[in-house]
Formats: sequence, structure tokens, C-alpha cells
Amino acid sequence: MNLDTLARRALLATGAGLLMLGAGCGTSPAVRLRRLPLAAPEPASPATAAAAADAIPLSGIWEVAMRPTLPAYLDREEILVDRGQGRVEPLPGERWAEPLAEAVPRLLLHDLALLRGTSRVWPAPAPTAVGARQRLRVQVLGLQAEPAAGVLRLQARWTLEDASQGAPPQVGQVDVDVPLNGADAASVVAAHRLALWRLAQRIAAGATP
Repeated sequence: MNLDTLARRALLATGAGLLMLGAGCGTSPAVRLRRLPLAAPEPASPATAAAAADAIPLSGIWEVAMRPTLPAYLDREEILVDRGQGRVEPLPGERWAEPLAEAVPRLLLHDLALLRGTSRVWPAPAPTAVGARQRLRVQVLGLQAEPAAGVLRLQARWTLEDASQGAPPQVGQVDVDVPLNGADAASVVAAHRLALWRLAQRIAAGATP
């Protein structure tokens, strides 16, 4: 075998190796996108929208602030789970289809409208024609799925201010724990949605119309 033949074989082998390397670099793991469903995970009874609309006076119209309300560590695409001792890990191959900073206020607005009546809950800024209203602000302090404990914990603080009355705002602190029925993405997403629903229930029940 002469030197030219050896050189050609070496070049062919090098080219084949580069092609395989390129193919490997171009392959990425499949990413599954998850969203928080709009539908409430539990019935709105006993406070149906119709009953709430009859019971709440016009002065109880809420204007819900829609700015992001989440801690910075949750402002990411990955779906995180808490592993204890302050350590969080993303679920492999799982991503939020919508940022939580956008999904949380949107779903909270939806749930409060179910609980209080759609005419009593508006996103800020509400139309001028709505009339007298109170401004609701919700700050999510913590939102973590803890598979080892089988629970998802949500901590939030809310304020309800009526500037027209000149009174101090109502302030509430809410801690919500919901069951986490597994460490898989579907269970984590379902627990997030249930926690947001329970948060809306607590705010609607705790605030004075």
C-alpha cells in the first residue's frame, strides 16, 4: 500500500468522523411545553358568579393590577422543583409554554371573576365607565413544588386599596398548600393551577366588598 492510498484513507476517515460529530451536535433532546389551563380545577360553588353579582355592591368593583408578581428565580422557562435545603432543579425536557409572570396574573383575574362576577373584576386600567372601584395588588412571595413532601406551597400577600375612601388599604397574607401527586411534569402543573385557584378563593373570601 503506497503513501497516496494511506493519505486518501486518512482523509476519508477524518471526513466521516466530522460528519458524525456534526450530526451529533445537531441533535437536541425533545422539549415538551406545558401550560396552566384556563379552566378552574374545582367548581366555583357556593359562590357562583350570579350570586356574587347580587351580593357585592357596586363599590366592590375590583381593578386587578396585571404587572408581574413572581420572585425573579421563577422568571424562567424551566419548570422547577424544590429538592430541599434551598436547592431547586428543572424538570428535564420540560418548559413553560407561557412565562409564569404572565400566566399567574391572567389566571388570577379569571378566577376572581368566577368567584365575584365578571362585572366586578377588571384588569387595570379599567374603563372609566366602570365607576367606583378598588385596586387589588397581589405579590407572590413563593411558589415551589416539593416532591419529597408531596406538596406544592404558595405564599402570597395582597392589598386592596380604595383611594376614594381615604382609608388604609386592606392587607392579607395567604399560605396555600396543595397535594402534589407525583414528581412528573403533569402533576406539578396541575398543582400549580390548583394553588392559584385556592389563592383566588382566599382573597375573595378575605377581602371586604
